[in-house]
Order: sequence, then structure tokens, then C-alpha cells
Amino acid sequence: MNSQQLKPVLRIALIALLAGLYACGGHSNESGTASKRIFPGFNVALDSVLKSPKGIFRGLNLGMPIDSIKRLEARKPATENNDRLVYHIMLDSLTQFDISYWLNENRLAEIELDLFCKDLDRTTIIFDDLKAIYTERLGKPEQGNQGTLVFTDQKANSPLSITLSDDSSLDKGKISLSIYEEE
Repeated sequence: MNSQQLKPVLRIALIALLAGLYACGGHSNESGTASKRIFPGFNVALDSVLKSPKGIFRGLNLGMPIDSIKRLEARKPATENNDRLVYHIMLDSLTQFDISYWLNENRLAEIELDLFCKDLDRTTIIFDDLKAIYTERLGKPEQGNQGTLVFTDQKANSPLSITLSDDSSLDKGKISLSIYEEE
């Protein structure tokens, strides 16, 4: 190909490249502004796991009605009965989590989170970030059985406890979090 024949090909290639860069470039949302992180300074997974800085978990507090849970989750639960709602959430190819909302008289009585991660380093980071967030909110945790951390909130309408544990095996990460009223 001589230089005269090459010019149109290069021009088309350049236009295609620029169009591709424009299509893939920096459009973070429809309004053109960058979306804000919910928990800046922490692993991005926490934005999906905790979802909101309000409430004790995902914008919820114990005692809230079942309708509040359904509205907040905005998806159909995998399991729904009189005692609980269960949601299975795939975060990405490495991480997924299950949330069980236990109910008493159609009100939130207990929350259980089981987070599974194929990357042990990421699991450790998420665990440490959850620990830091709940330490900031509730103060230093007590050490429970087998490394479980126990946070207590005496300021809530009903005193509540949060247990956080890293239940990982040698090849798979697992974090467990439970939130319940103290008895």
C-alpha cells in the first residue's frame, strides 16, 4: 500500500479509536458527575455491603417494619416467610454475600450477614474495614470466643450487640456479622 492509500485507512482508524475512547471514557453516571463513594477510604465492597452510613446496617435499625427492609433492598428476596427475608447478592466474580433479616411480628429482630470471597487478602481487608467502621460507631469491641469481636450499643432504644468474625478456611474467605438485641 502506498502512502496515498494508507491515509484514508489511518484516518478511519483514528476516528474509530477516538470514538471508542469517548464511549468508554469517564461517564460515571447519567448526569455526568462522578458518583460519590458511601464509605470513602474503605474497600469499595463496603459501599455495597453496608449500603448506607445511616442505621446500624444498610440504613436499617432493629425494630423497623418489614416494608422498610423490602423498600431498601429493592429486589425480591430469595426466601420470604413469616420469620425471615433472605437476600443473595453477587457483588462481583470474587465476592458474594447473603443477608438474613429475622422478623418478629413483621419487625426486624436480627440481622445476619455471611460474606464469601475467593480472595483471602480481600476478605481480610473487608473484615478490617467492617471492624474499623463499627469501632468508630460503637467503640472498641470485646474479644469473644475464637476471635469473634463483640460490639455493644447501649445508646440504642434497646441495647444491641454486633458480632463480627472471620471464619475463613485456608482457601476461601468468609466473614460473619450478626446484629441482635441484648437479652
